Amino acid sequence: MEGDLGARAGCQEVHGDSSFARRLAHLARLDLLVIDDFAIAPMGAPERNDLLELVDDRIGPRSTLITSQLPVKAWDTYLNDPTLADAILDRVVHSSHMIELKATRSMRDTAEGAPPAARKGPEDLRSSRAQNHPRHPPHGSRFQAV
Repeated sequence: MEGDLGARAGCQEVHGDSSFARRLAHLARLDLLVIDDFAIAPMGAPERNDLLELVDDRIGPRSTLITSQLPVKAWDTYLNDPTLADAILDRVVHSSHMIELKATRSMRDTAEGAPPAARKGPEDLRSSRAQNHPRHPPHGSRFQAV
């Protein structure tokens, strides 16, 4: 389950070897948990239950950042279980700060329409990320990529 909460095989593996509670406790202690591209793939019942348990354990002084292309108002339909969706959304939305980005064109269209000097290819992006965002956090940090 190292990278994707919603990966069914990963959840089964973690549940199967009885280490889910340890993994969940580890994620609950992180100062910041980033769930990137939420709702990009279908989520089954086991993953919905795991998500509820995860967000429930993080209520309080811990921060969770969720990115999604799906508007929050559509999450209940995506989660496909009214009771669990309400419980998850109550915990996520209760004390959240939402930033909704609106664009008339996609980033891909914007890059293609930009002058050649302003366009950045994958190699340029990788090198700028490496310079601006170190792969490893400073020693002693409790932030961890999962």
